Amino acid sequence: MAVLSAAVRDHRIGLMQALMDREGYDALAFTQGDFFQFVTNFSTDVQVWERPILCIVPRNGAPFAILNELSTNHWRFGAEADKLWVTDVEFYAEHPRLTRRVPLVTQWPEMVADRLRRAGLARARIGADTAGGMLARAAALLPHLRLEGATAGCRSLRWVKHAEEIQLLREIAALTDWVQDRYREAIRPGRLVQEMDMAMAAAMAEESARRFPGEHLEIMRCWTLSGPASCAPHGDGRSSGQRIEKGHGLVNIVIPRVNGLVVENERTWFCGRPDSRQAFLFETARAANEAACAAAVTGQPVCAIDAAAQMVIERAGCADLMLHRTGHGMGTLGHEFPGGHGLQYPPAAGERGLFGRTGPLPMGPGRLPPRRHGGGGRQARGADPRLQGSRRADGGMSMEHVQRVAAALAAPGQPATGLAALDAALGATIGHRLFTVLLLDEARGVSRRFHSSRPAAYPVGGREAHPA
Repeated sequence: MAVLSAAVRDHRIGLMQALMDREGYDALAFTQGDFFQFVTNFSTDVQVWERPILCIVPRNGAPFAILNELSTNHWRFGAEADKLWVTDVEFYAEHPRLTRRVPLVTQWPEMVADRLRRAGLARARIGADTAGGMLARAAALLPHLRLEGATAGCRSLRWVKHAEEIQLLREIAALTDWVQDRYREAIRPGRLVQEMDMAMAAAMAEESARRFPGEHLEIMRCWTLSGPASCAPHGDGRSSGQRIEKGHGLVNIVIPRVNGLVVENERTWFCGRPDSRQAFLFETARAANEAACAAAVTGQPVCAIDAAAQMVIERAGCADLMLHRTGHGMGTLGHEFPGGHGLQYPPAAGERGLFGRTGPLPMGPGRLPPRRHGGGGRQARGADPRLQGSRRADGGMSMEHVQRVAAALAAPGQPATGLAALDAALGATIGHRLFTVLLLDEARGVSRRFHSSRPAAYPVGGREAHPA
């Protein structure tokens, strides 16, 4: 079910209560649109710098919100659909009224101060997602109130997802996979890139209507970069009129948001057969992503994701093309907490339920689009990339490689972590098209694949009969 239920609400309230207990707060205050939605399950519909909003979650008592009158009917629709997690809301006006007067936007600080007094929080210690701006002006009207910035603590509330959130993210990801399949059918020489993207967005809207009828779909982006522009993650600034050409490498991204949760699905495609350099970079990115995925193990330092991928890229001789760090969290925002730098430093332990995107990625100039994440790469129209791994002249592994593999074998998450490191080291030095590990079950007469460097062609778990 796409709707986030009361179980998710209770999970998030429990995280907020734990934060308040840990830091000694009497309440938490949320003024940013993404945090407001995280707490209330209301899709924020205003720019908060223009029309400030607020949700207060007391340690003891029910939460309450303040919104601009522009959100009146949107809030009513959410309440009628039983989607909202906060029922106590007050609105302020855009302009003076002759009857049924409510505070004006210029009176927002006074309105907030009065509401905090009525909630018994005039002498409270409140942690806020951001402690400045209009909220600070309201706090100044309550001399005994302590307003403190709690940005880091509030961000940590969004790291680990509830099981329902993960299930919805998977369903959204399946929608993006469907759209990527349509991209594969749509790529052809001469096609306008932007026209193709608009057609894919329309197709996603139709498919979403079948998968998520009546839910809140936002198509945030269907975007493709073709040819030389694909080496820049945000394009070359000349997108109007650009067309796909034979031999182009393309990088695209599909980003929908359903009921407040975002998924990114980015892939690399080729229009026709890639040349040897394109194929080499593609396979390097593929190997780096698989090493990063293998390092994403509960209890493993999250910075190991970045290190595992970086080792593959450096060993392939592509260190100078590595312009993208480890990715970021996914959830309420497309670039969700923790951010990429937080994933790397400090090396915090990974937690079950942390939902994010791997990296880093090499980005080559010219017609070289080796980026690959958020769902993996695919080749369009007969593409046949071949691994061209860099190798030592003597065909052996250096002591540095041996030491890295040994360190990986000593890390948590065995044997997957160690096998991923060995796979990467052998691919970067000796070179291989396939590195696989099989487990022999003599009693059943079968062998089962435990590790594979090419899981699409040779999936983990595959079984073969073993001759007697």
